[in-house]
Order: sequence, then structure tokens, then C-alpha cells
Amino acid sequence: MAMQLILLGLATIDQPAATLSEQLKIPQISMQRLFSPFMHDCLQEELEEIQQPDALPSQEAVKLAMLEVRLRQPDARQGWILTGFPTCVAQAKSLHLFLEYLGYPQVKAIHLTVSQAIDNAELSALVEYYQALNSLIQLDSDAIAQITLQNLRECLQISTYV
Repeated sequence: MAMQLILLGLATIDQPAATLSEQLKIPQISMQRLFSPFMHDCLQEELEEIQQPDALPSQEAVKLAMLEVRLRQPDARQGWILTGFPTCVAQAKSLHLFLEYLGYPQVKAIHLTVSQAIDNAELSALVEYYQALNSLIQLDSDAIAQITLQNLRECLQISTYV
């Protein structure tokens, strides 16, 4: 079963994502690292192949193009964990349509919750968006270390694990 996951929540999401990546044996794709100047230069040739010749791409379009190049890498065939994107509902909607176009209709968003409440309007809106799509899994960030492939498969069925 290939898993395509989007991690939402903590500002310091890289450690929980790395833990999940290791346990599930699927790559973590960090948009911050992917969109770094170094990676942009490394992927420039492939980006040029998929861009329209006379179009001036927006930053969002370039991010999605870079994500497409990364998702086509062999290690992402069995699934992936995306971090750092989307950061707002408009990006989530674009990402949803984009991933459907690429053939990923069953992407799940994992909202990492913490014991102390964090008031973040954009995160709340993202959580509501993925709930409306019936694609949200709530995970306690403290429970990440105990997540196994079997646990996550169960979460994908019931959409809640705390």
C-alpha cells in the first residue's frame, strides 16, 4: 500500500516527519529544502522541460513543478511524507487538484496535535479543509514514536489516532 501523507501542525515538524519516514520506509519531502536555491539549481533542467515556454511562472507554480519532479523520483513510488506545504487553504486546494492530476487521489493529511493548545488561524483552516475532504488524521505528536505501519493503516481506515 503506497502512502501519500501531508504533515500539518507543529512548526518543528521535521523530527516527527523523519520518525514517520523511517518507520514507514518512505521519503520525507520538505518543501523548504526542496525549494532551496541549491535544489532549484539542481532541478532547473527538469523544471524547464515541464514549464510552458513563454510563461513567467509564479512561485507557487514553481513549487508545484519542483514537487512534481521530486514525486517522480524512484524512492517516492511507494509513498511519501510532505512537510512545509501547504501553508494556507488556497495552497491546499491547488495542491489537491495538482495531486489528483498526478494520480494521487487518496492523499491523507496528518494533523500533529500537541498537549498545549496553539492558536493558529491558518492551521485551523487547513485542518477544517482536510476534514471536509474526509482526508484528515489526528495524531498526538507524542505518539509518533510508537506509530507503526499497522497503526497507520488502521488510522487511514478510522481517520483518528490519539
